[in-house]
Amino acid sequence: ELVAALPEPQSFRDDIHVLRGSRAALITLSDLRTPVRVVVQPLDGAASHVVLTSAGFARYVASARQLVFQSGDRRGAARLASVPFDLESLRVAGPVTPLDVDASKFVVSSNGTLVHVANPVELVRIYRVGRRVPVGTLPSSASTPRISPDGRRVAFVSHGLWVTLLDKP
Repeated sequence: ELVAALPEPQSFRDDIHVLRGSRAALITLSDLRTPVRVVVQPLDGAASHVVLTSAGFARYVASARQLVFQSGDRRGAARLASVPFDLESLRVAGPVTPLDVDASKFVVSSNGTLVHVANPVELVRIYRVGRRVPVGTLPSSASTPRISPDGRRVAFVSHGLWVTLLDKP
């Protein structure tokens, strides 16, 4: 079932995040004329709207009612940021807060645990208060980290699919 047709030359950036508790998805879009942006696409076919510009790969953290997303800075480096998000209106509901986190590879569990791959490929647990705890290193070829719903394990790809246990929170 087609729920959104995009005019050319817009393209998906290999990222769609369905919002639980809502009939909508966050989609990262890009084209040659405008910066990367995150749009909300209702799944009932209604019109989409931009919620973040110069941003991508947004994830909704229900426990904090926040979007966590990649945000480019003036130097072109991708960093993580968060912003309050209203799931009913599907709109940003406050100011953006930059996070001191490299945004190249990250995942957020449904309970709000954020894990990212830092350089040189270090797995780091970041708590909402900003405390960072290294939990191990991954092979240099590691990509696509995904955290389990309980926040205790991380799966990643590195010439196969791997799962590793995280240290206790």
